[in-house]
Amino acid sequence: MGSYLFLCNNQKTKGYHRGHWQFCFGIYGQPVTRFDCWLDNLSFDSFDKELKFNNQKNNNMNKGPTILLKTKTDTLTRAALRLIAKETIHFCIATLGVKRTLPVPTVSVIKRGRSLRYGQYDMVNNHIQIHYNVCGDVKNMIQTLIHEYTHYTQNMNKYHKLIAKYGYDAHPQEVEARDNEKLYTPCFKFIKKSLTPRD
Repeated sequence: MGSYLFLCNNQKTKGYHRGHWQFCFGIYGQPVTRFDCWLDNLSFDSFDKELKFNNQKNNNMNKGPTILLKTKTDTLTRAALRLIAKETIHFCIATLGVKRTLPVPTVSVIKRGRSLRYGQYDMVNNHIQIHYNVCGDVKNMIQTLIHEYTHYTQNMNKYHKLIAKYGYDAHPQEVEARDNEKLYTPCFKFIKKSLTPRD
């Protein structure tokens, strides 16, 4: 059965836009390397507790060079990518809030073959998928997570009605999601301590 996927693309110069949508039936058929799937549907309190790593795990995950916004995502370990995603979602919860009618979305960080998309939000399954290899660097990964989390907070049942009226570029929900991407700077400051190497 088909599902609505709200997609993020990185090839803006080739006519693709961050947040581009498409109606999809089943799987795209593109090769996918499952990287990690985590963040069960938890209540806000239990989710908050889940994000608090113990010191030993943090020490193990953060050994190595300092992670910067320009750091290439394909040079990072699974643990580092997972930590960036978790802390970004934590920032989104604190900044953008949580829906009363829907739990915090599940998130997967994967390597996507031959894809032009940074990521996507699947409203049917309440799931965010991030293509870390397409994002290219930490900045784009954080922006994509914020963009897709913004779609989670919106009433996506109105998406297609609005796109018929406004088109993509002026679509109010896409405008809001793109505006929220600017939060990557305070978000990175929020998560920077977790990304700093420890002795």
